[in-house]
Amino acid sequence: MRIIICHMGAPWIFDACEVSYKNSNVFLDFSGLLTGNTAFVERITQEQLFLDRYKSALVFLDNYSKVLFGTDWPLTPMDAYIDFCKKVIPPHAYEDFFYRNAVNVYGLSGFDWTKKKNLTT
Repeated sequence: MRIIICHMGAPWIFDACEVSYKNSNVFLDFSGLLTGNTAFVERITQEQLFLDRYKSALVFLDNYSKVLFGTDWPLTPMDAYIDFCKKVIPPHAYEDFFYRNAVNVYGLSGFDWTKKKNLTT
């Protein structure tokens, strides 16, 4: 059985990372971590302290293959949320975060993620 903790367990983000770290079948989704219009997302993500909260939790988790991209669209514009994710997730983990992890966790073996919209640049 696979378990996915939505919203990275917010507000218990470090606790959720600990549960995922200790259990191979527990994953985290990155949805709903902020909501608002593009101007709000751009403003709040200029605050390093805001970004550091998520970066620290992910460093603690130490496994980007356990985190899946997700949004709470339409509560936040998709492009703004993707930009937020790219400020938190390191570039070397983009392919896993945006595509491969969901394919693996949800068993989407027939899904050709190579024909996706390019989010990794």
